[in-house]
Order: sequence, then structure tokens, then C-alpha cells
Amino acid sequence: MAHEFELIELEEKLPEFDGVKSAFFATLDQKNFNICNIYRIQNLALWNEFNIYPMGVVITTLGSYAPSCHNDHAHRFSYTPKAGFAFSFKCSACMIIQARVSLSTRDRKKSLAKKTGRLDERTLYHGTDSYDTCYGICTNNFDFRLSGKHATVLGKGSYFAASAKYSHTYTRGPVHLMFQAKILVGSYTKGSWDMTCPPKIPGEGHRRYDSCVDNTTNPSIFVVFDRNQCYPEYLISYKDKCSM
Repeated sequence: MAHEFELIELEEKLPEFDGVKSAFFATLDQKNFNICNIYRIQNLALWNEFNIYPMGVVITTLGSYAPSCHNDHAHRFSYTPKAGFAFSFKCSACMIIQARVSLSTRDRKKSLAKKTGRLDERTLYHGTDSYDTCYGICTNNFDFRLSGKHATVLGKGSYFAASAKYSHTYTRGPVHLMFQAKILVGSYTKGSWDMTCPPKIPGEGHRRYDSCVDNTTNPSIFVVFDRNQCYPEYLISYKDKCSM
């Protein structure tokens, strides 16, 4: 399903422009490039999908948030969803509700997910080679099946880099195009070329990692397989100084 979007050009005098520019040039040599434009991407449908995604992360980890039973029954809790993303925890042994958790706002969802160690939102970069590819991403989000050329060494998903310098290698002049995106990387593990989804977490049943990386100790490349983990926040166009 296609989604409508707007590209809002940021004025250079705005703090928002300076913030994006500073982060961009933190890993890309400003002596060699000039920014032409920075656009804020506004796509309400994609934004809503991105905001809802943490709810799924929370649901898969509610067990680790369950309180202790007042009667010392261990690991025998069930949770019941209520209206407004609220949950009650009931001990399946004594059938007594031990606690209620409200997840009615995204801040509360994020807080709960952080306690379970699953939510890790990062600002990452994704280079593209054409405006057509950019418009596809602004419309449909980062979908590795639709967004043009992509690597597969860490899995068949959408790739993002912590460094704008690395993502620059996937752009093409004279006007280079790069996204600054919000990515929910969650829990991650080392990727492999044959992966079409993150592998299961050892010892945790059917629960899977949220993303794959190049190095679990200090990851610089992230691969996600669910587009709702991503939001294309800004589109940056820039040129080599020698071509101006």
C-alpha cells in the first residue's frame, strides 16, 4: 500500500538543521563536501507504524517483567491485555492478580521495553543512488525488496550504518543522497548472508533477536528485517566540493 509523504526543507538558521548537519559531518569529512538541502520527511502512516512497533517488543518480553507472586509461586504468571494497552499479571497457581501495568503512551512502552533490555533506538545512515529510490523509501519505508541495490553479507534485510562515511560509498554524484533514520535495533546478533530474519535467541524458546550486526561488541552495520523498525527521518542531499 502506498503512503503519501511530504518533504519539508529545513532552513539553515534552524537548530534542527544544525543538529542533522553536525551528526552527518561527525563521521564524514566536511572539508570535502557541502550540504545542498536537508529535508524532514513527514509520513504519518509510517510514523504511526514505527511508534506501534515497540508494543510488539513489549508483548514478547512481558514474562521478564512479571512481579513476584505474593505466595512465592515462581514462573507461573499469565498476562491479560486490557483496553488502552494495559496488562494484568495473574499467578496461574493461586489465580491472584499480582500487578497491573499500563502502556497507554509510547513513553511508557519505551520505559518497559528498556527494563527488559529489548528497545535500543539509534540514529543511523542509509545511502541511496537516485531520487527515485528516495521517493520509494519515503513512500513505503526501507524495504530491501524495493529500495534498490543492497548488500547481503549479513542477511537479506535493510542495511544501516553508524557512520555517514560508510553510507557515502552507496551514493552516486554529482548530487549525493543519504537518509538519516531512526532504527529500533533492539537485541542483536552477528548476521549471515543466508538469513531472512533474525535467529532465535538461545535458551529463550521461539523468541528471536530484533536485528543483525557486523560485530556484536562494537557494531557499525545493522540489518533489520521488519520495515516497521525504521523511520526515514531526514533526507540529506550534498555535493563534492570539487564538483561545485
